[in-house]
Amino acid sequence: MAARPRSQDQRLFDRDLLIRGLLQGGGLLLMLIVYHVLLSGAGVSEAGVRTTIFVTLILANLGLIHANRSWTPRGRERRVSANRPFAWIGLSVLLLLAVVLSVEPIRAMFAFAVPGAAVLAVAGLGQQQ
Repeated sequence: MAARPRSQDQRLFDRDLLIRGLLQGGGLLLMLIVYHVLLSGAGVSEAGVRTTIFVTLILANLGLIHANRSWTPRGRERRVSANRPFAWIGLSVLLLLAVVLSVEPIRAMFAFAVPGAAVLAVAGLGQQQ
């Protein structure tokens, strides 16, 4: 609320924003395809691959939301500060993810495997890139 409103003639989605979104989405897609190929080639079950890809996708999207809060120098300074709405959203998403992965009827509906340490480690690797 401290920032000035954008001018009325300024586009909501400019060229840079669209290019950045396409690059980030394409990078995430490429990462997920590589994970899929590597895990399938390593003999991981189809349900295990599906679970790993899903967890990675959820965590990567949370990371992208956090990273894209602002691209201005002043916004990058604020990114370090607390953001209560994002913290609540992130916590809610992680709790829902835990429910989906731990409650058998829900996990079966998605055809997920019981996630082990390897699944969580591979999913976590995507967040460090």
